[in-house]
Amino acid sequence: MTREQIVEAIEIYGIGEEGGVLLADGLDGALIGFTDDGRAVYSRELCADIMVEQGMEPDEAWEYLEFNTFCAYVGPNTPLYIHTPRWENE
Repeated sequence: MTREQIVEAIEIYGIGEEGGVLLADGLDGALIGFTDDGRAVYSRELCADIMVEQGMEPDEAWEYLEFNTFCAYVGPNTPLYIHTPRWENE
């Protein structure tokens, strides 16, 4: 999903009109949805995948995200970062 598509979806669905939706820079591909109160929801695993695609080692990507992104508080509209496990077929 591109940033333009995300902004369009926010406008179409009227998400987060009060205070606006805060989006994480560079992590558009990890966006998986929005809460009813207008918070962006990202997959932690997809965030890490993006960082690896940009050249980080997996452990380095997780450490960076844990300290610089997942725990950051930027107000009441702070994005949520949830685990989206990849289940292996049995």
